[in-house]
Amino acid sequence: MGFWAKMKAGIKPYRATVLAFALILALPPVSWAADDTQSLRKQIDSMKEQMDALQKKLDQIEAQSAKQAEDSQEIQERLDKAELHTATDKLSLGVDFRTRADSIHYDNIRVAPQAITNSFFIPITGTPPGFNGGTLDQIQQGIANMAAGGMIPPAEQVDADNDIIYTNRFRLEMKSRINSQLTFGGRLAAYKVFGDSTGVKFNQGSLGDVTFDGNTSSLPHGD
Repeated sequence: MGFWAKMKAGIKPYRATVLAFALILALPPVSWAADDTQSLRKQIDSMKEQMDALQKKLDQIEAQSAKQAEDSQEIQERLDKAELHTATDKLSLGVDFRTRADSIHYDNIRVAPQAITNSFFIPITGTPPGFNGGTLDQIQQGIANMAAGGMIPPAEQVDADNDIIYTNRFRLEMKSRINSQLTFGGRLAAYKVFGDSTGVKFNQGSLGDVTFDGNTSSLPHGD
């Protein structure tokens, strides 16, 4: 057999061997890729199941936390009510203090003429006679005689100016809730013109001129 014939004869087995080897090399990777994909899918499914389980646990924890927060809020509200009741079932006090400044002006005040008011300080037996010491009938007759003789002067008009007057008002509020059917409320009050302790009052023709317990703290006066 010649050289080329030998080469050709040797090439055929070699080519078959190479082809077979190539097929061997080519086939396993396809099988390996399928196995890897299947394994990866199993891992993904397992991770998904774990994540689902973890999510369920998180939901349970959040629900428990919300329930605990709600219970805690309810307990706190109960404690607040109990503490408030404990603090106020005896007596609750509140203090209010006010200082006020007013500027008061009156124009053309009509007052009794001074000649008439002075007559009440002159004895009825004086010269000229007055009204001091006289009875009601004597005073009324004397005024009637003055009116008949045209001796009563017209009313006088004056202006009253008080540029500044200070008043202080103090209130001590008291309250208590004994139970659901009984409550108590009280006020201790003082209302005073600054610097006034004389107790002098002017008759204004009202109940405020009478010293009642109910109105002494509503009008400014002495201490």
